[in-house]
Amino acid sequence: MPQAQGRERTIRESSRKLRLPGEIRMNRMSRTVSSAFAVVPLLALGICSNAEADIIIDGGLSLDTSPSAIYQQTAASPCVIGGNNCLNGSFPYTVEGPGGSGSLSDGILSPVYSVSAIEAIVGGTAFTMGLDYNQTVDPQTLYLFTATYNVGGSQTFDLTTVLQTNNNGVGYSDFLLSGFLIPPGATTVQFTATWFNNDGADRYFLVGAEAPPLPSVPEPATLSLFGMGLLGVARRVIRRKQ
Repeated sequence: MPQAQGRERTIRESSRKLRLPGEIRMNRMSRTVSSAFAVVPLLALGICSNAEADIIIDGGLSLDTSPSAIYQQTAASPCVIGGNNCLNGSFPYTVEGPGGSGSLSDGILSPVYSVSAIEAIVGGTAFTMGLDYNQTVDPQTLYLFTATYNVGGSQTFDLTTVLQTNNNGVGYSDFLLSGFLIPPGATTVQFTATWFNNDGADRYFLVGAEAPPLPSVPEPATLSLFGMGLLGVARRVIRRKQ
């Protein structure tokens, strides 16, 4: 009898071991399904975030939400839409005030520009827009940016995107929207922007051909790690002197 009980106990333990991989697979599957269902509502709403991806593509346009270089807004890279502090020189643009506690800037139109004026700034038919967002702790939301030509239709980025700036400030691009191409035969272009602004004035500006890119500013987390490294070096130097 003791031997029979021992065999039964061995069989039960073996069966548990054989079931375990299947249980693990089922647990993994259930977690995967749960995660998938959690993502579905965001996909259905068509909402993106720069916390999820660095490059967001909509049609032929690409929004770089973590660019390796930034551009300064100057007369060589003039605003088409922005606050009254744009450094444009004589280049015309539409003034759109600060958002304050939060406001929707809906369908803001730039002046109508001649294609020759745009090409003189960007150096050709292809161009990139710099987006300079100024925010509180809350991110801002881009709903639409369009370039409309009198010939050849328009190019539109209208994928609702929640944008959190890494280097909050005035006068420098936080994001880059590229892929614009002036179609053959077009003689005029006008820009349209819709976004939610929760703080200071924002800027949409042409990245000029004569505008040199600046290296991106390290994020706060990188700066803190760098500071901790310097502190460690300083401590070692002090210990050696002692």
